[in-house]
Amino acid sequence: MDPVPKQVENNAEAAKNVGLRARDAANLGVMMHFFTEGVIVGSLPGVFTGFLLVYLSLPANIVLTAFGLAKLPVTFSFFLGLVSDCTPIRGRHRQPYMILGWGITSSALLFLAAMSPPAPYFCLGADGAYDMMIPPCNPEARTGYWRFVLGIALIALGLAVSTAGASGLVIEYAKREKDEVRGSGQMTIRIVFMLGTLCSSFLQGFGFNGKLYNGTFDQAYQLSIQSYFVVILLLAVLTFCLCCFRVHELLASEEFELDLESDVKSSDGLTATVSLQEHFRNSWSLLSSKNFFCVAMFFFWETCMAQVKSPALTFVGQTWAGVRTLQSQVANVLGIVMSALAFWAAKKYFLHTDWRKILAVTLVATVVLDAIPQLLTIFNVVRNQYFYLGEHLPEVIPRAAASLVQDLLVVELADETNAGLVCGIILSVSYMADPFAKAVSVQVFSLFGSNLSNVMNFVEDSTAFRGEVALSYLLDMALNLSILLLLPLIPRQRADTQRRKSEWSRHMGYAIATVLLLTLALLYALLVDFAALVPDLACSKFVGGPGC
Repeated sequence: MDPVPKQVENNAEAAKNVGLRARDAANLGVMMHFFTEGVIVGSLPGVFTGFLLVYLSLPANIVLTAFGLAKLPVTFSFFLGLVSDCTPIRGRHRQPYMILGWGITSSALLFLAAMSPPAPYFCLGADGAYDMMIPPCNPEARTGYWRFVLGIALIALGLAVSTAGASGLVIEYAKREKDEVRGSGQMTIRIVFMLGTLCSSFLQGFGFNGKLYNGTFDQAYQLSIQSYFVVILLLAVLTFCLCCFRVHELLASEEFELDLESDVKSSDGLTATVSLQEHFRNSWSLLSSKNFFCVAMFFFWETCMAQVKSPALTFVGQTWAGVRTLQSQVANVLGIVMSALAFWAAKKYFLHTDWRKILAVTLVATVVLDAIPQLLTIFNVVRNQYFYLGEHLPEVIPRAAASLVQDLLVVELADETNAGLVCGIILSVSYMADPFAKAVSVQVFSLFGSNLSNVMNFVEDSTAFRGEVALSYLLDMALNLSILLLLPLIPRQRADTQRRKSEWSRHMGYAIATVLLLTLALLYALLVDFAALVPDLACSKFVGGPGC
């Protein structure tokens, strides 16, 4: 067997103990990927609220269903990560998928920017705001929203493809970091992502804040829904270009995975590309691990419990507290800043802190912090848009903590050749839980006596209805706190992860249970989501409607 070429040895040696350097121009494409992803992900909730819930005046349960359906492509992150790992394009495993993903995203944004929206559902009053006390001017406005959802789903598909490549590359960098600073590069990436979401909040607060979209400013001086997509399109095209020319990735023949104990070797001494069949075997082996099974179950059920939300909360803020786009984005900015500071602190001081403690403290603190303004607003003790924290803080901060732990866990769970695979499976588990949770939400909260998705019930504001809204919120809060019961499923820190990895058993039953659960959850979510898109079924209680 021929010796490994000297150049390959030098490249591999140079890669050792070198993490992701944010200031390196060669990594600009990776940084821009996560920044723009943050802008898009941060924009979607506001766009759904402003356009679907306010402009088209769709019921809240339909908006929740549409949001879950639009994010459905991300559930296939596992397959995308697997393909990225085992199918290099022109010798590279990551960069080509980043380019392809941003090409899809840019095309979807172009489609949305070119799409002409219908006239708004409600009539406009003399002040430019909607007059909900008179019959709607355009009751047909609600019929064409599926095109909008399709465009967002294509954006999600593009982001899933590009993130499969980018996340795999980041994990490869993290595996090369020294033990004492391992994970610091991922914290940098998370901060960049948070910076993108912060910029999206400023853009929405001061640019997409017209009265047509739940804003406070004159629409003549604000972006329309089409113009807003044009702005994001320009950013996506820039990211596409940087991914083409500013992503540093070793060729398959130069990769750091040259360790004698780790890989399949070709006859010339270089690492061979692992076949798709081999990756499926590796995937099944990974899923058969009790350690991985417990981690997967934690992120699935944690996401479910966190995302089962009462549809009433949207109208509590919008109708009772008088929250508009500006105030909503102020709360969002506060949550993003706090999350970014937490990531910075974690990078600096808490890389070795017990992961269970991180999740427990952030969860309890945010639930308690959120309960006071929510209940005071519901019972009309204090109704003020600046006092009301909204849905952002209790969602953004715990999700940031979960993402932090997830990033650090993935590095420890991954081996030298399956970074994209491990990351893809964990992401798929979390994202498959999201549409499932949305489907459960619309069904559970449809059991309440009054329709929590109908804005007119909030306009009437009866005492009995306030009690039902409060009860739905307490159920929401109880589900969030029940996440504490799941914490023993995850290891405490890196050493505990490695101990579980080496000592805990393997059994195909774990793999079968995981695949069966995810399949049933996905089928259930699809059944509810597509039923909600059928006009004759959208009113049924099965999809959260008032009943046909």
